[in-house]
Amino acid sequence: MDSGALWAAEVLRAQRMPAAEIGAVLGADDAEEIRRRLGLHAERLQERLLDELRTLAGVERLLAEALGDEPAAERPAYSGAGAR
Repeated sequence: MDSGALWAAEVLRAQRMPAAEIGAVLGADDAEEIRRRLGLHAERLQERLLDELRTLAGVERLLAEALGDEPAAERPAYSGAGAR
């Protein structure tokens, strides 16, 4: 395996792509197959990020309400990247 493929495998593992899918991506001999599989992986990453942002918004509401801050319903939801 060349250094580019090793790096790609390392990145995909860090992103929690299943090992079998990593093998399929690295073993693909068709660029369209690679794009398709990475596109599906990107969709999973987006879903995971949205779930994490929703969880973070829940943490923010819980902690703010514990401090007696204004009700969460009156504030905009957490939108990520430090934006409010």
